[in-house]
Formats: sequence, structure tokens, C-alpha cells
Amino acid sequence: MDQHTEAGGEHIHLIAHEESISPAGQSGDIALPPAELPGPVAVQGDLPLESAAAMVSSLAAGTEIDARRQVAEETARRPTAAMPTVGTLTSEFGQRWGSLHGGIDIANAIGTPIVAATDGTVIDAGPAQGFGNWVRLLSDEGTMTVYGHMEEVLVSTGQRIQAGQTIALMGSRGFSTGSHLHFEVWLNEGRERADPIEWLRQNGIATN
Repeated sequence: MDQHTEAGGEHIHLIAHEESISPAGQSGDIALPPAELPGPVAVQGDLPLESAAAMVSSLAAGTEIDARRQVAEETARRPTAAMPTVGTLTSEFGQRWGSLHGGIDIANAIGTPIVAATDGTVIDAGPAQGFGNWVRLLSDEGTMTVYGHMEEVLVSTGQRIQAGQTIALMGSRGFSTGSHLHFEVWLNEGRERADPIEWLRQNGIATN
């Protein structure tokens, strides 16, 4: 019950309404504990330009690292040496008919693919005396490989080649008695002959 005093000194008693009054001041309501409000909510706004640039730079760096890793893995998987063609070994490296036969001969049908035995750069491609058509390939390590008597040359001077890449088609051009590949290996940038069979074996290529 509330009591109110008028200016004249009379006390007027105010009787509360029969209905209860809730702590919230609403008639007839049941008092409930105040609901718990969630704490502050972090709202992601725009990043400062410096932070955005740093994030982009970081993502770009990560992408570049992934790309380099992929290239390295692919390079590691691909062969660094290859058998130059398929066919029958008809002549080996060494003395033949009173003179040095400086390579090996592998016979097969005209048009059989010939591939690079190693990575490198083409230093000659096209007509050559005695060979009809030839390709000479120099590797970054200084090994020169020679391919002769081709029906068709498929590469050009200055072109970068990978081991196993087709460079020509087998033929019988030049001083030749039948369709075959004459294959030579030179070490020290062409200053030292090597037995192609031994060189292939040393590079993990089976020749049997």
C-alpha cells in the first residue's frame, strides 16, 4: 500500500489494485528472471589494405611453392635416359671390317620412332654426309648423342629435348644397307667416344 500526502496535510491512502504487480511493472505478469544476453559478437569487417596485401602475398607464395614442388616431383619421375629405339642389334661398337665402328646399329622397319636417349639441346638436325639424315643432341652434362640414317627428322637445331621424346623416324638414308638406326655416344662435349651399350647400362637402361 502506498501513502500520498496532500499539501493540506490529509493522508490519502491508495489501495493497490487487486491484481498483483510484477517486478517488471506489468499487471498480471509472472515474474521471470532476466534472460541472459549473449556476449559481444565479433563481426568480421574489411581487412586493412596492408593485412589484405599480406594475405594475398602469403597465398601466392604458397601456390608458388606448391608449383615448384610439383615440377620437382614430375622431373624426378621422368626418365633421364632412354633406349633410342626398339629393334634388333645388328652391329656393336668396336672394330668392324678393319676400322672402328663408332656406334651401334639397331634394325627395324622404316618409320619406327627414334627417341632422344637423354635430355639436351639439338645442335644439328638434317642432312649429313654418310648418314643421309642425322640428329646430334648435347646434354647439359656434356654428353653428345648421335642418331643417323633417319627417314625423317622431327626436330630442329636449338630445340630443347627430353629423354624419351620422339626426334625422328627410322630409315635407310645415306651409306646404309637397310632400315636401321646408327647410334653414337660421345663424352666431354664430343671429344671422347663411348660404347653406347655400356653408356646405356650405366644409365639404367637394359639392352638385352
